[in-house]
Amino acid sequence: ENLVWAMPEAKVGFITDVGTTHFLAHLPSHIGLYLSLTGQKIDYKSAMYCTIGTHFIPSRNLPTLIHRLTTKSKISSERDVADIIELFSEKINEQSEIEQQEERINRCFSSPSIEGIIEKLVAEKHPWATNTINQIMVNCPTSLKVIMECVQRAKFMTFEESLLMELKVGRRMVERKDIQEGVKSVL
Repeated sequence: ENLVWAMPEAKVGFITDVGTTHFLAHLPSHIGLYLSLTGQKIDYKSAMYCTIGTHFIPSRNLPTLIHRLTTKSKISSERDVADIIELFSEKINEQSEIEQQEERINRCFSSPSIEGIIEKLVAEKHPWATNTINQIMVNCPTSLKVIMECVQRAKFMTFEESLLMELKVGRRMVERKDIQEGVKSVL
């Protein structure tokens, strides 16, 4: 319940990296593109809803879980670990922010261009859309375009191919002044 997750690379003039283009491209609907272009922070409910998280373990269960994992002598496989984790996992009964906005995310982020996404957000005439436009507009324009292209390409790549793409693109991005200025402005 204390999780905060985000991919804010576009704010500093970089790209989503360390394999995230691959898993963002494979999140349900257009959620991955939304998260990568906005840098939106999400909580545990949204992380679980969009499959970034696999198990929700309330903090009150963590000490007992850790004790079981570190003292149980019969742990001999990944399945044993998974079974123990499952014992301490709980269902989430509240709707997440991502789930509440999923229809809007799909409508707006289905556009093949950043400009098209902005147009669709403007047409929404909703506070969520206004906030999303504001989040996108503070990001580096080059990063937005490159991230969008990388996420779209990663849909058809293996994980290894996505990592290689990120490495090649990342090397080029750090040569630009955008990242130097972006880091200065954020820090």
